Amino acid sequence: MENATDIWQFLEENKRALNEYIELQIQIFNLKFIRKSATISGVIIWVFALLLLLLVILLFAGLTLSFWLTNIFNSPVVGFGITTGVFIVISLIFIVARKQLFINPMIRIIIRAQTKDHE
Repeated sequence: MENATDIWQFLEENKRALNEYIELQIQIFNLKFIRKSATISGVIIWVFALLLLLLVILLFAGLTLSFWLTNIFNSPVVGFGITTGVFIVISLIFIVARKQLFINPMIRIIIRAQTKDHE
């Protein structure tokens, strides 16, 4: 009889330890998930801020080019028209090469950010 109570006591102690272990593993998973999602959010915010800055730079560069071409050709329509054409060509290049220029590098950045702990 004493062996039976020892076995039940042993099982009860291990049950508590197993429950604690499972709870700790869930907490660790939650913390890792929070860290990973925060890293991804940080990368997305950084890319968004960078794109916003590049948009402002592109805007001023376009205005500068337009006014410069206006002075060269003595016509605002020609100066701004040529600049618009340049931006259309650049946009078409970006559309055609979007996977190589934007999507794949962004995927690599996110994967690198997610796997830097494993290196």
